[in-house]
Amino acid sequence: MAGPLDVQPPGRPVGSTTGRSPADGYPSLGPKLGGFLAGFIEGEGSFTIDRQSRGDNHRCVMSAVARDDDAPLIRELASSTALGTVTTRRRSRSRPQVAWTVTAKSDCKRLVELLDVYPLRGRKARDYAIWAAAMRWWIDTDPTRLYRNRDWAPMIYLRGRLRDAKRFARSRSYTVDDAGTGLAGDWGPYLAGFFTAEGTLGIHRNGPGRYVPRAQITLRCDDRPLLEEIRARLGVGRIYTAIRPREPQGPSVCWMVRGAPELVELVAAFDRCPLRGRHRHQYAIWRQAVLEYTKPGPRRPIHDRLGELRSELAEVTAYSPDGST
Repeated sequence: MAGPLDVQPPGRPVGSTTGRSPADGYPSLGPKLGGFLAGFIEGEGSFTIDRQSRGDNHRCVMSAVARDDDAPLIRELASSTALGTVTTRRRSRSRPQVAWTVTAKSDCKRLVELLDVYPLRGRKARDYAIWAAAMRWWIDTDPTRLYRNRDWAPMIYLRGRLRDAKRFARSRSYTVDDAGTGLAGDWGPYLAGFFTAEGTLGIHRNGPGRYVPRAQITLRCDDRPLLEEIRARLGVGRIYTAIRPREPQGPSVCWMVRGAPELVELVAAFDRCPLRGRHRHQYAIWRQAVLEYTKPGPRRPIHDRLGELRSELAEVTAYSPDGST
């Protein structure tokens, strides 16, 4: 059965026009959608300060890009927030992508209001703090006002700060300063959004004719504190550091869940706060694999069934240009 984020809304998202808010105002967001939005932007979003075509004028941009078979999810996030525009990017040597871009002044202001309530928690929170400071200077007190002959030095400075913050630095660290434990508040939806953006669900060979379900998130190793926080709040999984010298973004760190009791705990968490988009379809099959893997009984029929589910999961994970998976 289709979920609410798998129905493509008609028309384009309604965002700001020349700095003015939508005619009906911006919709309010509760923790369920607000937390998911923050987690998804943590994984797929990018904050930039771009130079415009004229002079030293600069602007703030938040963009999130995904495979175009995840277009229904991207369009629904844009429509539900009334922010930005959604476009399709087609490149000759790669699969089409869908891009959600927020750059109008009122839309950027509204996005900051949302992310101040439903925050980012990882390395990208540092990018966001710089970007939000630039947004506040750029807009000042009136999103509709056009400033002429402006000294853009503050935006140029913050653009450099943002560029430096994005660079990989093994020695740079941060703490996830968030009260509470477990998935209280918006942590559950945040995790669902982040895993939808960055997570991988798989059924892996564990010897001849043997399989094991596995879930993981792999990030740059300077984002280890976020994975440590997720592991602590869920109480499942292990953290692994993979040294890959040729990787342009530096070595990676991986949070992985594969033990039977821990897989059951993760299923319970995702049942409470569901994944969305393509991951929702993948999760339905992967969840069957976890229940099969953890049930008692003779192992041979269980692993035979896991092999079948592995093939099904590969089918829905493969690129589908119409988004039908």
